[in-house]
Amino acid sequence: FSVAAAVPQNFDGIPVLNNQSATFYYFVGDRGEHDIDNLWDFFHAALDYADEPNTANKQRFVSAYDIVLAQRGVKWNLTMVLFWIRPYVYLNLDSRNRWFILNEKNMPADFVNSLDKLPAPPSGEEYLSIIDRCRAALATKAYPYDSFPELSFYAWRISEEVNEQNRLEKANAPKE
Repeated sequence: FSVAAAVPQNFDGIPVLNNQSATFYYFVGDRGEHDIDNLWDFFHAALDYADEPNTANKQRFVSAYDIVLAQRGVKWNLTMVLFWIRPYVYLNLDSRNRWFILNEKNMPADFVNSLDKLPAPPSGEEYLSIIDRCRAALATKAYPYDSFPELSFYAWRISEEVNEQNRLEKANAPKE
């Protein structure tokens, strides 16, 4: 492959899925007739829009995203796969990143409030709007992260610190 990059030493900040959830489709008999084709169409539309963000590619992306989002087995993991294929273009909205970006310490209050706590995966149009608003917030340089991969890494790191603090507090709590 002639890859010139150094071999990664860790994958901190990269969203992970349970192996059973990483297929994005159900077994034959439990999935729709076109689910696999829809996924391939979505994948191509996502790459095309990332590489050439024009109106036609945007419409194709939004349509394919909405179709796939309606399929069984697809929820927030749809944004994770987008992040995996183009991490500087698509924002991962896994639970860790949602927890992080919904905190006004980590993102501007107007951005946080515009998300309305993200109770469900957004539509394609809403997702692209979230990306645009998040990218604009990061461009202000008000945070130590200015790209989606850096934001994802910070979300991972901070959540690990919070989890460790919670474990310590629980371990040191008086026993009843």
